[in-house]
This record gives sequence, structure tokens and C-alpha cells, in this order.
Amino acid sequence: MRKLLLILLLIGSLSSCLISLHPLYSEDTIVMEPKLAGHWESEEEEEQSLLSTSVQSLDFRMKKDIEDVTFKKNGEGVVVDAEIQQEPTGHYELVHRASEDEIYQYDAVLLKLGKYHYLNVYPDKPLEKPEEEPSLALKIPTNNFYKLVFNGENGFSLFPFDGNRMENLIKERKIRIQHEQVNDNFIITASTDDLQKFILKYAEDEKNFDDPIVFNKK
Repeated sequence: MRKLLLILLLIGSLSSCLISLHPLYSEDTIVMEPKLAGHWESEEEEEQSLLSTSVQSLDFRMKKDIEDVTFKKNGEGVVVDAEIQQEPTGHYELVHRASEDEIYQYDAVLLKLGKYHYLNVYPDKPLEKPEEEPSLALKIPTNNFYKLVFNGENGFSLFPFDGNRMENLIKERKIRIQHEQVNDNFIITASTDDLQKFILKYAEDEKNFDDPIVFNKK
């Protein structure tokens, strides 16, 4: 039942139940990983067959900045072609297809803290149905993050944080980190530096994560 609830949450959007005002990544933690680019599908869960939606998929495309443009001219000095030099930014365009009618777009960054990879996602465009969205993506754009474990060249697992467990530990003052309660939403407001220290401290405890969702490259 726990996995079914997790899938239902991910079907609606990419939300790890642990949302932050600031991103988890800093420039020195961003990782360039070419194998992340491409089309990925998750279709292994037996419970998913009970849902009316199609298999969910993720599409990653590396964002690039134009570094330089070289113009080629003919003998008369007329520009006939241009050679564009582009460099990857470390950011990806991420499209999450929950079903044929539900498509969400994010800015995604792969980073590494300690020995683990993490994926930071941030809404890239307003959601069509904000009233059905469990995060604050439209009212207050927020960051979500997951632990990401590569399974060889053609697979990875996303481990969402157990938001309820972490929230309760923070409320009980067993974990200390800056946060705010906005209506029914619990938002971490700590700086990126403090957020990274928080993740490094609690990433080793498997109880802080929900069951993983496994994606395979297609």
C-alpha cells in the first residue's frame, strides 16, 4: 500500500514531500553525467496496473549556453554559415509524463554530496491544475530533491525523502533546520549550505527515505 501511495503521488507530479525554498545544489556540487540524458520509463510496479494512467516517463535534455559563434564568409565577404560553440550548463530540461494528459516540466540538476548523487527539480512552467498539485509549485516555486542511484548505464532509482518522518523529527526538535509552516505545507527555508549539511548528516539512514521508483532507459 505504501508503494501505491508513492506512485499516486509521483503520477501527479515530481514531489518528494520534502520541499525547500532554496536549491540543494551549489556550483561546486553539480555533476555532468551524459548517461542521464534520454528517455526513461518506470513500469515495474505491479500496483501500477490498477491505475488508469499510462506508464510514467522522464525525459532529460541537457541545457547548453552559447559560448562563441564563428561566422564563415565567402570570397565576397558574405556570411554563408555559422559555427556555434555550446557548453553544457549542468542543468537539464526535464519533462515528466504522468499520462497522456498530464505533462510537467522542470529544471533539473544532478549533484553529488559525499558518496551519493541527488536530483534537484524545480518547476519550469506553471502547472495546469494547481489545485490538484501537492506541492507549492504555482503559489511558491519550490525545490524538491531525491537521492539518485544509477543502476548501470541504463537504469536509475529515485529515493524520495519520507517527508512525514522528517517533518515530525523537525517538529519534535530531534532535527534542527530552519523551516516555516505555510498553511498545511511544511517548507525548509535553510540556506543551500545548511541544507547540504543536513542532507549529508541524514542520508545514511534508510528510514529517512521512501521506497525507490526504478526507471529504465528506453
